[in-house]
Amino acid sequence: MKNTDKNQKNQSKKIIEVATRLYARYSYAKVTLEEVASNLNLVPGAIYHYFEDKEDLIFHCYMNGLNIYAQEIDDCTEAGLDSLETIRRFIRQRFNPNKPRMVLFTDIDALEKNKSEAVHLKRYENAKKLADIIRQGVKEGSICSDNPILTAIAIFSILDWAPFWLSENNHYTYQDAIEGIDDIITHGVYRRDIPRLNTPEMPDLTPLLDKHDKMGKRLA
Repeated sequence: MKNTDKNQKNQSKKIIEVATRLYARYSYAKVTLEEVASNLNLVPGAIYHYFEDKEDLIFHCYMNGLNIYAQEIDDCTEAGLDSLETIRRFIRQRFNPNKPRMVLFTDIDALEKNKSEAVHLKRYENAKKLADIIRQGVKEGSICSDNPILTAIAIFSILDWAPFWLSENNHYTYQDAIEGIDDIITHGVYRRDIPRLNTPEMPDLTPLLDKHDKMGKRLA
């Protein structure tokens, strides 16, 4: 009985992995359950032995990916390591091409309300987990963030989308991309050591606009 349960769990995991890869590449709308089964050398109806329907499958794909994110954050946390380095570890290992893919959340509208809410709740729990690390980094002095939760969400968004534009066929290598994104997230895009210039105030355009309103169309 235990072996049967283990086999079913392993098969379910394989289905989720393959479905996630297909949905991430072609979108949820374009991939059928038959195509998922075909990629696993299963008969079309075999998927229904593990999942209720297509919606149930993508729901499990979402939750599986979010659980992976949560575990990876925990794995990167180490005693004696400052918060900035913890986040850098998470970013770098998430870019590993051998890591499981994440389904884009553009397909979340395919879920019914209770499942959609469960996914959003798990995403927010992950964001709070990462935000706690960021908040600790602010206390340590290793991180600068006025809004840790939004910073965490921004990091997740970058990592979720990266596989869709990341390609060695472009003008950079995979390692170049990893180092570039790591640097942007770690340091931001402006030099904090240079004093910011005083931006001149915008002039009052009201008189000009009033004059324009009184002009004829040709004159204006």
